[in-house]
Amino acid sequence: PWVNPEASGLTLALAASISVLVVACPCALGLATPTALMVGSGIGAQNGILIRNGAAIQTLNGVQMVVFDKTGTLTVGRPQVTDVVTVEGEEREVLRLAAAAEQGSEHPLGQAVLREAQHRGIEVPAASGFEAIRGQGVLAEVEGATLRVGSRRLLTEAGIDLQPVEEELERLEGLARTTMVVAREGVVLGALAVADPIRPESARAIADLAQLGVQSA
Repeated sequence: PWVNPEASGLTLALAASISVLVVACPCALGLATPTALMVGSGIGAQNGILIRNGAAIQTLNGVQMVVFDKTGTLTVGRPQVTDVVTVEGEEREVLRLAAAAEQGSEHPLGQAVLREAQHRGIEVPAASGFEAIRGQGVLAEVEGATLRVGSRRLLTEAGIDLQPVEEELERLEGLARTTMVVAREGVVLGALAVADPIRPESARAIADLAQLGVQSA
């Protein structure tokens, strides 16, 4: 027989019903799968997930690891100032001068410094003689003094002693934050740390993948 006659009544009823559907409605069943794929792809696109084709969905069933691009995926994609370190004076003064020097910069880290100063309501003075040194930082004239804001290399090549902030730089860099030292007329005033904050939903997404048996990297 085409079905086990000793099966339960529910099993026999389901087998009979499915048989009738397959014979009577092949078009409906044939359209069900592509329709489901189209709807799923559309919902994915609305949530920022682009699915190339149906084969990609089928392949996804066997995925064991998901590799994420950190910036803009697990993180917000917009750097923010996380720490302001001072040698002398107040945090607001170090941030004020750093923002003044960064006014002419198009670098995301420079823009983060400007946003933080604006967020704190700090009035940023005008700057002149702006110069960006690729991969190192910036120089500018602010209130009659030369400001340098940037990496260790920028300041050490100018003969500036980083000892006053060395310990804090090591601590912040150990937290995977990008540091920028602020110096005026060859004297270190302080340092800034910038980081790209993690999206609030990232931890949950990785936890959900772990529950499905998918590793994250």
